[in-house]
Amino acid sequence: MSTSAAAPTAATEATANHPRTRIWSNVPAQAQPGAAQAAKLAAPAKDYTRMALAAHFLVSAQTLSECPADHEPEVAFVGRSNAGKSSALNRLTGSRRLARVSKTPGRTRLINFFAVAGGGRLVDLPGHGYANAPKATQERWSKAIDDYLRRRANLAAVVLIMDARRSFQPFDEQLTAWAQAAAKPLIILLNKCDKLPQGARLAAERALAARVADMDRTVAVPFSALTGLGADAAAAHIARFLRPTETDRT
Repeated sequence: MSTSAAAPTAATEATANHPRTRIWSNVPAQAQPGAAQAAKLAAPAKDYTRMALAAHFLVSAQTLSECPADHEPEVAFVGRSNAGKSSALNRLTGSRRLARVSKTPGRTRLINFFAVAGGGRLVDLPGHGYANAPKATQERWSKAIDDYLRRRANLAAVVLIMDARRSFQPFDEQLTAWAQAAAKPLIILLNKCDKLPQGARLAAERALAARVADMDRTVAVPFSALTGLGADAAAAHIARFLRPTETDRT
């Protein structure tokens, strides 16, 4: 997606001031999290579980105009084509087959909508940056992502999946910059933490915590689609945007 962003609307400004957007950046500087504290700060109340995101496939769309009516809140999943986005979706919903997982990156080629049992939708956007796809196809995917993120009125939050071994690639930088400019809540899942030795994993968590410390409406969760690390915390953050409580609304 492009790096430019429209000025926040009244709706996005309201989102920015919403109580449910409390994050690390609201913590005094002297209390900002280290690696050991990061997961605790990202971890929400224990009454949320992965089953809160039980979902089923709803519909696919190639363009924004084909998307279903925008009367329910949506949380969109984005990420580079090899970051493990489909596996993360399957882990968070407790289903092995909700999103198609392939050994070949870039298999998500449509905007896929999933209805969550308790209300709201999860949206799987095409993976970004799959070099083996034809240029015209890459451009079409990029436009679909861009149109959805910028123009979808009921987009409540965005989940950015990053590979812990190579976080903050150019697409990740662009997406986080857009989220800040558009005042859109962002949940970063540092996926594939299981692929790193403990020392490297802790270093990656510290680096990510430092990067998001000054970002508004942003939370980061160390995550593994394979082992389930961080899945409960991630599901809780997502569920709050799909089904805000009375406390969230006030």
